[in-house]
Amino acid sequence: MTPPTITVVTPSYQQGRYLDAAMRSVLDQGYPRLEYVVVDGGSTDESVAVIRRHADRLAWWTSGPDGGQADAINQGFQRTTGEVMGWLNSDDLLLPGALDRIARAFRDPRVQAVCGWRELIDQDGRPVSSMAFPQPTPAVLRTRPILPQETVYWRRSLWERLGPLDASLRFSMDTDYWLRMLERGVVPRLIRAFLGVFRWQPEQKSALLLDVAREENSRLFGRANGVERVDPDALRKQLPWGWRTRLKLYRKATKLGLLGRTRVPG
Repeated sequence: MTPPTITVVTPSYQQGRYLDAAMRSVLDQGYPRLEYVVVDGGSTDESVAVIRRHADRLAWWTSGPDGGQADAINQGFQRTTGEVMGWLNSDDLLLPGALDRIARAFRDPRVQAVCGWRELIDQDGRPVSSMAFPQPTPAVLRTRPILPQETVYWRRSLWERLGPLDASLRFSMDTDYWLRMLERGVVPRLIRAFLGVFRWQPEQKSALLLDVAREENSRLFGRANGVERVDPDALRKQLPWGWRTRLKLYRKATKLGLLGRTRVPG
């Protein structure tokens, strides 16, 4: 069976310190039908030089002003044709073999989207923790943003139904998209493997835009639960008991090394 063409878009701005590692984590997968795009927001650091080093293996790249992260991702997707789609932020990583695992999951025509587990590292690449969890359910997805963004991939046909990311969102464009999938009856199928790496670093939006994230999540999860706004912290306490219990077991199994963790490339 011919594997699907997989589109990966990396949005970036002033992330030259991490961009090379992010790009190599995609390009060095060795996936035979990769369509990789980098959309840089006009960085003045070493980013453009990094991109040029890999330009011969890119489907397209650009560097210039854009409307923010979601707009950059949308630009990249609009320039591509891959059957399966996802994005990787410029300070994160794909783990070896991730694209092969994702492609195998999409052999099942019933699968519209997938997700996987994540490793976490610090700004210097040192391990911090691991995040593994059971198969998400609609009730879980309406309660907390459990899906690791760098591991979520979906069919282009679903993108065509949902439309682009909401470029008005500064932080939670991924959560919004997963909830829009849910509104169409799509819950990503869990690939029980570590697929991606999230890097904690002091200049990322996760560290700088906590108030923005809270406000956006309040509105998004409010919409998902039929109200105008919710308290995200209070909502997390409503995580279904059975799933929460399984989550604790996954965390214990992770600490014991029972879930096949993948070494993060240096």
